[in-house]
Amino acid sequence: MDSEDGEKMRKHQFKKLVTTALLALTITGSSSAAVLKLADAPLSQLIELYAKEKGCNIFLDESVQSQRKITAHLNNLPLEEAFKVVLKTINLETCALGDNTMIVFPPEKASRYKSGMSPVIIQIPDGFNAEWLSNMLRNAMPGLKTSIMPGENNKLVIIGPEDQINDARKLTAKLPEAGKAGTIIEMTQAEAQLAVKELNLEATQITQNGIMLSSKNIGMRKRIEDWRNETCWGNEVFYPENLDFKQMAQIAGSMKNRATVADLGNTGACFIEGPALDRKRLAQVFKELDKREKIIHKEIFLGDIDVNAARTSITAALPQLKVAGDRNMVLIGRPGHIAQAEEILKALGKKRKQVLISFRLAEISRSKLKTLGIDLDKSAYSYDEIKQFHDKDTLPLLLRVLNEGKDAKILAEPNLRVIEGEEAKVTIGDRIPLEVEATATTDSGSVLKLNTQLQWVDVGIKMTVKDVNVGPEHGINMKIKGEVSSVVSQTKQGYPQIRTREAESTLRVQNGDSIIMGGLINKEDRETRTKIPVIGNIPLFGGLARGKDSSSNDNEIVMVVTAKLIED
Repeated sequence: MDSEDGEKMRKHQFKKLVTTALLALTITGSSSAAVLKLADAPLSQLIELYAKEKGCNIFLDESVQSQRKITAHLNNLPLEEAFKVVLKTINLETCALGDNTMIVFPPEKASRYKSGMSPVIIQIPDGFNAEWLSNMLRNAMPGLKTSIMPGENNKLVIIGPEDQINDARKLTAKLPEAGKAGTIIEMTQAEAQLAVKELNLEATQITQNGIMLSSKNIGMRKRIEDWRNETCWGNEVFYPENLDFKQMAQIAGSMKNRATVADLGNTGACFIEGPALDRKRLAQVFKELDKREKIIHKEIFLGDIDVNAARTSITAALPQLKVAGDRNMVLIGRPGHIAQAEEILKALGKKRKQVLISFRLAEISRSKLKTLGIDLDKSAYSYDEIKQFHDKDTLPLLLRVLNEGKDAKILAEPNLRVIEGEEAKVTIGDRIPLEVEATATTDSGSVLKLNTQLQWVDVGIKMTVKDVNVGPEHGINMKIKGEVSSVVSQTKQGYPQIRTREAESTLRVQNGDSIIMGGLINKEDRETRTKIPVIGNIPLFGGLARGKDSSSNDNEIVMVVTAKLIED
């Protein structure tokens, strides 16, 4: 009597526990009809309650979500019928295995459990690995389908022809006897797999506890023991600060190491297992890389460096780095990458030299140049080259002629300061307007006048200096372009006619030296008419009171360029 009371009390406590876990679950009435109320109840608890009430075994296919929430309210239905209705609403089916066992599975697995073949559940003998037994049965009997019972590593579901199922049962039943006839060398599965691979132990069996040796291959024990003494199998836990498990797995794979790595869940740690030498080598590599891969932050003041140029240069060369801030730039990344970024900023922040370029543009008569013995037949001459035109020092002589202004007219004397790599320009003159008509041609070939635009043109002297570079011995390289333009007349339409003379050259000048550029020749033919007022207009006799004078001017534009470094 006490036993029956105790059993009833245990059932009552179980129902109370399940009812609380399901939030709202009541089963009332007789066993033939019940009221079932579920509110966000996990499927696993409903199955547990049903198995307890019916006294049967229920297994879930591996693809069934056991924690799926269920809400239902069923009245006056037998418990079995109510259970089937609930499974139907969540798209699950059942299949009986024998008289007291049921499998729950999704419809897509129906061919597996309802294929017309007999499904059975067999118990895996102690000391044998479920995966090994499943593979062995499939290889020995290709018609069988095997699956490890979810949550039950000691049970195997097999489906297939009845004769093969019987053979599988017999074979499984003989395994314990085969195990008793031999012996097991205890070790981890990873160590056992490596031993079988390196010692070529094809006739042995790997179990959950190690390597099983039968009576026929018991002599292999010494080989295995010698191998274990040589490898010194062991394990250790590595706690990385910066590396993640994916990186460590790739490192281990690339090293072709005999040690294996495993992720220890959400702990952030890594489990290293293998022979001592391989394990220590892998752990040492992890430690070195983890130290180098440490993420650091470093703040750098840019000074005169352009923020956009610095950001663009760093991100283009080192996309692994993160860049924040503006003038106070913060670099986030590995120490090695930050060191490279600092070298880039150092190159960008290198102080560029300034050069003072002085121009003297003059228009001088070519006849005077010939008198001085100078024929500027090329674009630029250095100081030493000018001296070769005459026995005397001609360059100071030419400069004196320019200064006196009798045979030369000074057009401009601009001075430009320019930083290495930059461009400088100066314009001395006027801007005159030009009307430009826009036209379009139709398919028929006629020309249509669209609109008239006003365009401004610079007339005068324009000097441009670019690509300035200072060499190691203070040699100054640069590109110079000079242009002299003037309005000489007007067209019949009233537009100005502009005469332009320009020269462009790449020069190399020593600090403080001068270069002369010539070759811009201007030829002008002039005719001057004079007459005495009134008398000059009298026919026949007026010619005596009129005069005409023709002259031809042959001038050359000369540019003297002097470059000098400016010390800051």
